[in-house]
Amino acid sequence: MQLAWSSLGIAVSDFGGAGGAAAALRVDPVDALRLGGGALSSASGAVAACAIATTILGTGRALATWCQDALEPDQTGATPADQGSLRRPAGRATSGLRSLAAYCICCAIPVLIAARASSAAAFFGAIDLAGAYPVALLWGLLPPLMTLRARSRRSVSLEGMRSFPVALLVGLASLSVAFMGGNAAFDVAALLGRRPGARWQ
Repeated sequence: MQLAWSSLGIAVSDFGGAGGAAAALRVDPVDALRLGGGALSSASGAVAACAIATTILGTGRALATWCQDALEPDQTGATPADQGSLRRPAGRATSGLRSLAAYCICCAIPVLIAARASSAAAFFGAIDLAGAYPVALLWGLLPPLMTLRARSRRSVSLEGMRSFPVALLVGLASLSVAFMGGNAAFDVAALLGRRPGARWQ
């Protein structure tokens, strides 16, 4: 879906304007769709609103679950007396307040950052960092490595894992490593002052 939307945004870009193809390819595809007007602009806005809403809801739910698991007491190894005290309303209320306070603090930090005048640079910097390393590692490098490791085990019963050629898995892992290496080289050059600006500029 991302490739389809990006292709559509590139297709509606003005390649005959100032700067030619190089300038057209640097245009944000979402901006090109949103500023085009008509039904396409409305559809782009609706998709963007749904994407933002689902991201906020999913992140909030995951954060709330993590706060509960991390801060509420675990009764697995507790004695019967301890378990009884944890089941009392006061014990549940205290642990619930701790997880709620942690949740509010975690939500307040990005809200305060977003309220600043320079929040756009912070947002794009965070998105750039996430895409350059964690996302590439999680979705680009780890899946082929995990599949290769699972294939090497004789106890694996999922035959679907054996249908992927080893060369394809190694190629995907290599592309991910090359992608992260290129990002690291760009960041090091930027820190040394050899490259002005950031990747998204």
